[in-house]
Amino acid sequence: GSAQLREGCLDFLRKQVSEGGSSVAESTSIEIGSTPAGLFGSHPFFLREGPHVAPMPQFTLKAPTTTQNAHRLLRALQLPRPILLEGSPGVGKTSLVSALAKAAGYKLTRINLSEQTDVTDLFGADLPVENGKGGQFAWRDGPFLSALKCGHWIMLDELNLASQSVLEGLNACLDHRGEVFIPELGKSFQVQHGATRIFACQNPLQQGGGRKGLPKSFLNRFTQVYVEALSAADLLFIASTVYPQFPQAMLEKMILFNSKLHNAVNVERSLGMGAGLWEFNLRDVFRWCDLMASSQAADWFNPGQFVDLLYAQRMRSEEERTGVMQLYLETFEHSSALPLCHLGGQVLVAPVRVQVGQVVLSRTEERPPMCSYTLDSELGLCNSTWRRLSILLLFHYAISVDRFL
Repeated sequence: GSAQLREGCLDFLRKQVSEGGSSVAESTSIEIGSTPAGLFGSHPFFLREGPHVAPMPQFTLKAPTTTQNAHRLLRALQLPRPILLEGSPGVGKTSLVSALAKAAGYKLTRINLSEQTDVTDLFGADLPVENGKGGQFAWRDGPFLSALKCGHWIMLDELNLASQSVLEGLNACLDHRGEVFIPELGKSFQVQHGATRIFACQNPLQQGGGRKGLPKSFLNRFTQVYVEALSAADLLFIASTVYPQFPQAMLEKMILFNSKLHNAVNVERSLGMGAGLWEFNLRDVFRWCDLMASSQAADWFNPGQFVDLLYAQRMRSEEERTGVMQLYLETFEHSSALPLCHLGGQVLVAPVRVQVGQVVLSRTEERPPMCSYTLDSELGLCNSTWRRLSILLLFHYAISVDRFL
C-alpha cells in the first residue's frame, strides 16, 4: 500500500543523508497558522499572506490526516509550479485548497472540468451584447482568464476528465512560459508570479467513469501531491468540530455505519449489485448531519430518519435496500432512542402545506386549480406510490441544504 511505499522511500532517503547526521521523517506535531511577519504556513514552509485573509468557520485543518495533507501542500507551494492533487473521492482535495486559500488571504476560482468543457469555457468568447443591437458581439472573459487577470488562485477540478483540446489550451499556462494567448484579442496574459497559483485535482483512474491517464509530458508540468484518505478518527474530529451540537457517541455510530456500508459496497461487494458504484465518505456524513441539524429539534436528534433517503435509495433492488436498513439496525443496536424511521403515513394537502409522512413542505401562492384541496384533505395512495412520493419530497427538502449537492 501507499504507507509501505512511503516508508520504503523514507528508508532510502535516510540512507542517503546518514553521513550528514540528518533525519528524514514526517512531523507528527504540525502547527499551521499565521505569523506576526505576515506569513502563513507551518515550519519550515510558509507563504506570504494575501489581501483577503478571513476566518474560515466551515473548515478545520486540525484533524491528524488533514494536517499532514496541508503540510504536504504547503511544501509543494514552495516551488513556482502548478500543483496536482490526487486522491480518492471525498478525501477533501478541493476543500483543502479552499481552506488554505481562505486562511492565506487569496481568493480561489474553482472550475469543474468535464468531457464537454471547451477552451472557450475557460478563456472566454465573443458573445452577443445584452440589450444590444442585432448582431452586436463583445468579448467576455471566461473564469480562468478573469482569475488570471485578478491574481486569484485557480482550481481545475476533475483534470483527467478534460478533453485533449482543453489540455493543449492550458499547456502554455503550466510550463515555463506561464501565459495565455487569446487570438481574438491578439494579446498574451501572464500568470502573476507571487499571486496566482494554479491547482488541479483528479481522482484515481479506477475510481469513477470516463477518466483517462494524462500524458507524462503533461504531468511533468505539475508538482504532484497525493492526498491521504481520512481515517475514522479524522471523520469524527471533523464532524465534532463542525457539528458540536451532536452527541459524540451518536457521531461515532454514524461514521461507523458509513464505513461499514462503504466496505460492503466497495470491498465485500455484498451490496450495490457487486459493482462498487458508490463511494461513501465525509460528504455523506455531512449531508446526514446537515439534514438532521436543519430539521430536527436539539433535544431529539435521530439519524434513522434519513437513512432511507441518503443510503438505502441508492440501491437498485428492494433486497439491497433492506440490507442497508438492517446494517443500520446492527450498527445502532444498543441505541433504542435512535429508531429507524420508515417512510410512509398519510398524505395531507392543505391550503398552505403538503405533508407526506414526516415531511412537510410549504405551498406557494401560485397553485394550479387542480390542487384546491380542503384543509387536511387526505389522498389515498398505494404503498409503492406514497413511498416514491416520500422520497421525492425528502429529496426536494434535502437539496435546499448547502452541502447536499
